[in-house]
This record gives sequence, structure tokens and C-alpha cells, in this order.
Amino acid sequence: MNRYICMLLVVFAGLALRAEVLIDSVFTKNTANWYALKNFGTAKTENGMLKLLPGAKNELRLANWKRISPAECAGKTIKITAVAKGKGTLNGAFVLTVKSVSGGRSYPRFAGEAVVLGNDFVTVEHSLDLSKHLPISLEPRLELKGSGAQAEVKSIKVEVFTVEGAKLIPESSYTAYPAGSSGNITLKLQTNAGAQLQLLVNDSATPVKADSSGNAVLNLAKNSGITGYTIAGKGISCRIFTEAVAPAEFAALNSAAAKSSLTAPAKVLILGDSLSDFERGRNYVDQMSFYLNANRKDRVNFYNFGIGGDDIKRVTRRLNHHFDPKSADEYFQKRYADISKVKYTHIIVFLGQNDTKASSKSGYKTTFVPTEKWQEHYARLLALLKKQFPQAQIILCSPIHTNSARQEVIAAAILKRKDNVWKFGIEEHMEKYAATVKAAAAAAGAKYIDLYTPSKNHPQLKDLFVSDGVHLSPAGERFTALQILQHL
Repeated sequence: MNRYICMLLVVFAGLALRAEVLIDSVFTKNTANWYALKNFGTAKTENGMLKLLPGAKNELRLANWKRISPAECAGKTIKITAVAKGKGTLNGAFVLTVKSVSGGRSYPRFAGEAVVLGNDFVTVEHSLDLSKHLPISLEPRLELKGSGAQAEVKSIKVEVFTVEGAKLIPESSYTAYPAGSSGNITLKLQTNAGAQLQLLVNDSATPVKADSSGNAVLNLAKNSGITGYTIAGKGISCRIFTEAVAPAEFAALNSAAAKSSLTAPAKVLILGDSLSDFERGRNYVDQMSFYLNANRKDRVNFYNFGIGGDDIKRVTRRLNHHFDPKSADEYFQKRYADISKVKYTHIIVFLGQNDTKASSKSGYKTTFVPTEKWQEHYARLLALLKKQFPQAQIILCSPIHTNSARQEVIAAAILKRKDNVWKFGIEEHMEKYAATVKAAAAAAGAKYIDLYTPSKNHPQLKDLFVSDGVHLSPAGERFTALQILQHL
């Protein structure tokens, strides 16, 4: 939902607290996603309420399916608020997943004060300061206790609070270096004058103080693999990543960036699906930013509006709805908030994974976005982009191949318990989609980047993806960054 720029700029005006809603469940709208933990009672939506009934232990623990990520909550204050009535006591709580000293995981629980329920609705609240914690994930809960306890819950909200007026600007969210190289990485931060910050990694906190001009410096060790850090302070936080890259691969990425013809200061808009949305801070977009800006004086800025689940129809609809403030469908408006405020020099469109997925009910013949409509949808999207951003050069990427073998295994497992499954990466559909994208680029005078062919022919194709066979692994992020950089 948040807009990410390559530098992960977080600047707020004013001096007050600012709240962002992470979970908003109003049960008249049936937006529950809350469940009772096994052996701790039952929860069900009924007559516009969430009804809670404890089990044999006279206790119910209610959790939400959403696991809140470090990027959403680290360094901030998080609050759960419920409106309920009934019998017994009700309190809010948060359960953190953190790394333990032994290298495993532990689950510290932070509970709020219990409120006695009655016949009238009361508000139950609990806040937790996460300025010195780095959870792997965080689970919001409600806990109902007491002999004969029961409750009706009207609504539950989970919010995070930041301090307006605070700023935290890392020099880069992603830094790479050749594996085996020695020394430390020096990374600069711009924040508020004299700000007291915490550098959080593996649930340990190291203090960092800014000088009178708001400058702070981090000295980070060159580790193997990928290391993630959170810098938190003044109720805001940001994530940064370092990665040790094989020397030959590092040189190839560096060389491709150095040869890029992007004119500075370039402003690049990314429109994509979860392959652009996931692993923000260290995905292929952030990697392109790092290598390009290491090789030039004037900055290349990336504006990543990739959204998980997107297909070409949804992107086109959202671009249209963005300009309709009276639209009831806030999903389309909010997700592209401020997209039109920048004068982009380039627009990269990287879609296809969701468009081409096919249902087992059709024998995997019918795609999510009908094949016969692809050309029409692409023409509509390109016309919109040219109208709204006439100055930008448009670059269309084919979808990347998937780990088809892994997709087969996953689909077969799902079909054992469900009567339908959507399968990604079917070659017949992806090849037709890539051909459609190429033809659309030619018709519109746009640049085309073929990611499908080099990924299909990659000698370690399966290594480009995580266990689901679709989303990019660290190797896949580097591969995608390199392929696009070689054509920019």
C-alpha cells in the first residue's frame, strides 16, 4: 500500500502523531479474518458481530491471519482497539516472533490491561512500543477469559503510529559488494538534528546518534549472503539490505549499469505485480537503483508502484479510477495515490504472471485474463500511459519464465483437498503473452525487453525462484535486474 521510492524516503509534515490502519475489521461488512487458536474456544461472525466463546480452559485467544512485517511496525507504536460487550474480561495483546539466542525462534507476548465486559459496548485498547524490538513478524490478538465468559465484538482495528515531522532517509536501501571482499560498508543517513536512532538486527539494538545537521553514519560489516537491518527512531523506521554477490555477477551488473543510456536525472515508474512488489528494499528495482547510481553523478530515481496480484486489467482500471475522486472503489484510488505527481522519463511495465495463470477446471486452457483480450487490454493500457505521461519512454517487459516443475507439484497437492487450482507459468500461455507484449511494443513505438527467453534457457532455472516456483529468489532478483539494465 505504501509508495516506495528507491531511497525509501519517509518525511512527514507537522509535529503530531500520525496513524496508519493495518487491519480494520467491521463485522457488519464480514471482513473478519480473525480466528480462535486451536483448543481456545470458537469465533464466528453472526448478525454483524464476531461472537467469541471460550473453550474448556475458560479462555479464548483470537488471532488474525495477517502477520505484520518488520517494515510495517519496527520502531513504531502499534495499537489494537476492539469494541465489545458480554461477560468476562477482554484484553488486547501482541505476540512477536523473534530470533532466540540459540538461533531458533521465540515468541514473547505483550498483553494489555484486561477490561471487564458488561451489557453495554466498551472500548478495549492496548499499545506496544516497538522502538527496541525487531520482530520477524507480529501477531495481533484479543484474549477473553473467565468462567462463563462470552463476548460480541463489533469491530477490531490495528494501527501503527509515526511521529510527523520526523525524517529518515538512507543513502540507499540496498548495497551490494563482491563476495569475499574485506572491510566495512559506510552508509549515510539523513534524519532530524540530534536524533537518537536504533540499528536493529537479529533483535539486538545498537544506538546511532545524528549530529547537529541531522547526519548519521552506519558502519556495517560485509557479511556473506543477504543481511537486513532496520533503523528506527522518532516513531519511524526504514529497512536497508546488504548483499555479497559473486564477483563475476557483481561485475556484470556494474558493467550493464555503467553502459546504460539513461539520461540523468531520470525518473522511472515501475508498473508490475508481486514480482515488483515483494522483497521491497532489495528486489530487482532496488538493485537497478544501486548499480545505476553507483556509476553516475546525477541520480536515477525509481518509483515502484508494483502491486501483488495485479494483472493488466487491474492496472488499467486503477489508472482510470485514480482520476475519479467520487469513485466508491477506494482500492483503485489509494494504491496509486500520487502516481501522477512526478514527471517520469521512463515507464517500465512488467506484468503477465497473473494474466496467464490458468484454472484446472478448464483443463488449464482458460487464462485468468482471456487470451483473446490481451491485445485489446495492452492497447488500452498504452493509450492511457501515453495520455497521462506523454513525455515518458515506455518499456514493456515480457513475463519471466517460472519453475514449471515446482508448479506441477504444488497444483497436484492442492487438488487433493480442493476442486480447483490456478497454475502459473504454463509455457503455451506465457509464450503467447510474450508475443502479444512484443507486438504491442512495436505498434506503440515502445521498447520491448524479452525476459521470457533468457529465463527459459537459464541453466539453473529453478534457482531463480523461491519454493512456490513463481516469485523471485535472490538469484532471480539479480537475474531480472541484469536483464533490464542491459536494455536501458
